[in-house]
Amino acid sequence: MNIIIPKIIVKNQKNITISKIIKDEELLNKYIMNQRLTRLKKKALVYKESNIYQKLFGIGYYKDKEEINIIKMDYFDIYYSHGLIGFLLFFIIILIILYKVLDKTKYEDYNNYMFHISLLLVIVLSLLSGSIITSPSSSLICIILILFLTNHKKKNLLFSSKDLRIGGIESSLVNLVNRIDLSKYNVTIILEEKKGDYLSKINKNITIKDCKVSDNKIVVIRKMINFIRKLFFTIINYQNYDFSCCYATYSYSANLLARVSSSNNSIYVHSDYSNLYSDEEYINFFKTRHIDEFKRIIFVSNEAKDNFTNKFSFLKDRTMVINNFINIAEIERKSKEQIKEKKKKNETLFVFVGRLDDSSKKVTRAINLIKEIEKTSLWIIGDGPDKKMYEKITEKLNLKDRIIFFGKKDNPYPYMIQADYVILTSDYEGFPVVYLEAILLDKNIITTIPTSDDKIDMKNYAYIVSKDEKEMVKEVKKILKNHSNKKTINLNELFDERMIRLERIFNDN
Repeated sequence: MNIIIPKIIVKNQKNITISKIIKDEELLNKYIMNQRLTRLKKKALVYKESNIYQKLFGIGYYKDKEEINIIKMDYFDIYYSHGLIGFLLFFIIILIILYKVLDKTKYEDYNNYMFHISLLLVIVLSLLSGSIITSPSSSLICIILILFLTNHKKKNLLFSSKDLRIGGIESSLVNLVNRIDLSKYNVTIILEEKKGDYLSKINKNITIKDCKVSDNKIVVIRKMINFIRKLFFTIINYQNYDFSCCYATYSYSANLLARVSSSNNSIYVHSDYSNLYSDEEYINFFKTRHIDEFKRIIFVSNEAKDNFTNKFSFLKDRTMVINNFINIAEIERKSKEQIKEKKKKNETLFVFVGRLDDSSKKVTRAINLIKEIEKTSLWIIGDGPDKKMYEKITEKLNLKDRIIFFGKKDNPYPYMIQADYVILTSDYEGFPVVYLEAILLDKNIITTIPTSDDKIDMKNYAYIVSKDEKEMVKEVKKILKNHSNKKTINLNELFDERMIRLERIFNDN
């Protein structure tokens, strides 16, 4: 209305133009600002003469027993009436709301552009008209507009983890989010550290954020900084998503982010921790992760789920098994890449792919296997804290010509494709991604872990051997002598079924 009035005046009074109104403060105050500049000057003078308490908390709504007009309050009125502290509190709330609304509309289309323009007009006009953000009758129209424009059909999904360095959990997260149909869902990943080789593999239409964890050496300061960061995240993102998932079981930060971001929340458990901890430690591990606050607890293997429900029977109804994904097309393409290393003729080649950590992987068993069985060799792909120890053992046993350490490889598949057997000699696992990769590449598997998931029982797809090194040698010799074919499975069909299950979870509010 304030914009239309000057047009009427210009028509009726030839000596007054719109440009003249804008340039002349008196005319601007009279015809557009509705005398609000006059009131503003008076209020500013009162505020200037007020005491420090009033400057902090405001001069209020009365002056000389007369009530100040609270309908046409612009930003300056709010500042003078509420003071510095009140002004900050008022607009911090508005900024948080704006952030949450805009964060949900980052996927640009025509409606979102119109929404952003509308918001900009609301912000500008609320300064000119002084009623949009304080008058219920005016602000209600803006609220209806915002609700209409933000009523998207897409659901918002959040996945939280530690980082995207090369690793089994990390690659599984990448493969999962890249399979999600982005025409139906908006996907956000929040990491403790926004770093890692897998960052570049994430679909560009997926949002990646970080919620950094302080590493300050002073414990008190570190805890304070982390508390403030987590508090701010909670305020901004509380129940802000239709689905949230803690993808790194061990991460406290990822756990908290998933719990507060949605009531439709899940936690992925990638390992069987009963093999790592005593019963008391196992129970405490999951209690400190607030496991009972998750709507669903997803395991990658039946064994891990069963061991969990034995100790947390009251949560049994929340548990399920949904294994990881692999990128079938990418693995098939990468496996054809040419490398200079070639398998030796007349030797049986074993290939290990994984983290070099003897507390779980026990690669020493595979090294001993090569020592005891002639005409065999071992390629070790990976890195970890015990790499040097494995290299020293290899050198001590005089096996350097038969055991080769290749280090961490972004593309291990040209090495795997040459293997006669992919081998795992671990003490415990969940359901290793390398199982799926080996099945896809039609590789024989020798393993100490007889795990199973919702569709695959590894007893049907691998040779299961003893963890005892002497028994293992005997059993592997027998396998090499009496080789038999194992079952195969259509992973494309399996993953399609798995994605349907996950979408049901995404949509369950």
